[in-house]
Amino acid sequence: MEESNNPERHVAEMSTFLLIGTIASFVPQYRRIRRKEDATGVSTWYLVFNTIASTEQLALLLVLSATDIPDGYDLPDTGANSLSSVQGWLDLMQMGSMWICWSGLLLLSVMYRGSSAMTKASALLVCVAWLAISLGAFIFQSLSAGTSEDPERRAQLTAAFLDWHFLVLNPCATASVLLSFFAQSHMTLWLRSRGSLSIESLASQALVFAFLASSWKKRLHPTDDASEDPHCRFITWYNSGGWAVLDSALSSLIQAYLLLLAIFAMCMGPRRRGKSKRQKRKEAKQKQREKERKKERRGSGRADETTPLLPLFHRREPPKERRRFRSFLAKLKWRRKKKMKKNASRWRRVLGRSAD
Repeated sequence: MEESNNPERHVAEMSTFLLIGTIASFVPQYRRIRRKEDATGVSTWYLVFNTIASTEQLALLLVLSATDIPDGYDLPDTGANSLSSVQGWLDLMQMGSMWICWSGLLLLSVMYRGSSAMTKASALLVCVAWLAISLGAFIFQSLSAGTSEDPERRAQLTAAFLDWHFLVLNPCATASVLLSFFAQSHMTLWLRSRGSLSIESLASQALVFAFLASSWKKRLHPTDDASEDPHCRFITWYNSGGWAVLDSALSSLIQAYLLLLAIFAMCMGPRRRGKSKRQKRKEAKQKQREKERKKERRGSGRADETTPLLPLFHRREPPKERRRFRSFLAKLKWRRKKKMKKNASRWRRVLGRSAD
């Protein structure tokens, strides 16, 4: 009896350590953005695509955990299919922690500077729309299946929901993991600097996600079809739990590549960007305005098309305090000259007497 429980115990311990490691791997990135108060270097779309992937993974695991799967679907028959076991709760907590960490990182980057306001607004809009499509559909399906007394009607709703996820949303989530790689690599190569991107976080995530990909094989046990067609075998493996393995493995490879790219960018140094034509025109206009303001303040010079006529005829008088100070300086200068003349005449008389 103890020997049969040992594999489940090992899987539960491994799941616990990976859950703690996943949360800890995001801490350096949070600290770096909070300390710098700047999210420059962390692509907003990189965070959006990872949030989309984690949202779909959480929604799909909720479906496998809280709904009765109808016949005809080759899905993993493990503890993830019911919340009555500890392993089922650990799997759900793993997906939930990933979703919370990526969503919180996205909100933190939106709070600080780094991207334009339009990019931040569109990123939040995309995340809210995907959340409504993925988790909102799960809530609607759960309420509809719960209120329906007909078991056939309930099975039809669940089958339609599973088809919607497996045929549309889940492949889009896997594709979003790949798109996050292009978004962040483009940002790092364009800046030639890591900016607010944490190297410690990338290194720890590459390691944790690699172990996470191997652990999903033991948790979900994706089936391998004996069909000769490789496409059918891959689709069967992917739908039966391979989506979690594939997404985690891709995330691990992407984080490792971004780590090397960030180190390379640190060695290359930041890009020296020249001024664009728009910036040059803006600076020329500012210089022209400053010249016009100086002419208005001086109130002198010849009248031309650009010089207003009012300052030429109406000069501003200096304030009283300035005039008093000028008069005081003039008096002080006059007294000093008078005293110097008096001393000079005295010395002449003294020198004349000594010569006699």
